[in-house]
Amino acid sequence: MCVVLPAARGLAEDELFSKVAIDSVFTTASSKSSSEANQAAITIQAGAAKVDSVKDLDQLFPLAKEIDEEAVREFGAIRLVSQSDKWSFSTRMTIQGDSPKVVFEMALVTLGEASLENERAIWLSLMEAGQATQATFFGINRESAEAGKQGQLVLRSTMSAVGLTTESLRSKLQSLSQFAVENSAAWSQFRAKPAENTAKAAVVESSLVGQWLATPVSGEAYAIDLKAASEGSGTFQLVHVKDSKSTVSSGKYSLKDGKFSLKADSGDPLVFPLTWSDADQFELEIGTVKVNFKRQK
Repeated sequence: MCVVLPAARGLAEDELFSKVAIDSVFTTASSKSSSEANQAAITIQAGAAKVDSVKDLDQLFPLAKEIDEEAVREFGAIRLVSQSDKWSFSTRMTIQGDSPKVVFEMALVTLGEASLENERAIWLSLMEAGQATQATFFGINRESAEAGKQGQLVLRSTMSAVGLTTESLRSKLQSLSQFAVENSAAWSQFRAKPAENTAKAAVVESSLVGQWLATPVSGEAYAIDLKAASEGSGTFQLVHVKDSKSTVSSGKYSLKDGKFSLKADSGDPLVFPLTWSDADQFELEIGTVKVNFKRQK
């Protein structure tokens, strides 16, 4: 792929492109900046469904797939759906620490802008409920906050990753789900997030085709080239530059119901929530961070 970009259009764009050498971003998979190891950057290796000690996400992912076959790998995390009775909870899992532990964050409800009349009493009841259960408490993920929103109410917990098995992980998730259900009378009083306007997404899905650039922090950039194969799907080439080092991945992409999926030539797909700002900007939720991509013209 060879891309020629137009001259910078104003101070803001000068500052944007000064962070990353654009020639090292929009490049080809055969570029010297890539390697066989780099090209496998988003490849997920299969593993046994039972391990003695889980030290990273590569080991945790097969256990998650045993519990939820639609579990997905995100940057720095694994997301699956945990169920209890008629309730379903999207749960994010990460690995932390030298004596590794699994950290859970179960999404409950998006908080609204307006406060409730008895909000203080609700928070007190949630705090008391959390204190009664070891290593489990209610909190707010403010990184998920949107305009006019306070963030997302979540249930957080941890467990040791030493001796972790599919069944012990399943039991923990069921326990968290049941705990959330038992306290739903309190947290469900917060206003839930309204349904997304899927009609808007459907209108602009075709505009994914093209080249996109994101610079979330100084010294880091994502560049992705999307080509159409059919409606809402096609091929991609992704370059991630960080601290002057770049990795290149390629494969197929798809966009369906606000979920953007990247599947490398081998391994399982990575799935990210996608929100459109306008026809030339979209936001990907990569782990707990929202990264803004702009179309390159």
